[in-house]
Amino acid sequence: MTIDKIAVEELWSTGVYANKRYRAEATIEPHEDLIECYKELQKRVEDAFVAANPQIQWQTPVITSCINDYPPIPETQIQKSNDQRRIEVMIKDMETVTDLEVLKSYEFLSRKYPEIKQAYENKLKALQNG
Repeated sequence: MTIDKIAVEELWSTGVYANKRYRAEATIEPHEDLIECYKELQKRVEDAFVAANPQIQWQTPVITSCINDYPPIPETQIQKSNDQRRIEVMIKDMETVTDLEVLKSYEFLSRKYPEIKQAYENKLKALQNG
């Protein structure tokens, strides 16, 4: 087999649903290295694209991660106590209340737990004004 012509073709995106295809062919001599000829032809195709489209900076490296620039963030497991879980559930329940008399049943809990007190006061204002 004798290879005397080679071609390189590349397709680049030049915008949304817009592409440009560049192709170059070359005749090679029997003493030339095939791989080196392909590399040279590819470089010429890329150079032609860059020269024809200076507005597109496709060769500019994109920084995808700065993970090595910063020390790792330590992971912290926060264990909630049973009381904290119960308080969260009570606050969520309280937020669903639509009747002022039903909300009054949370008044005792609001005296014992500051987190519930704030949620109780907010809900009380909302029901009185609404």
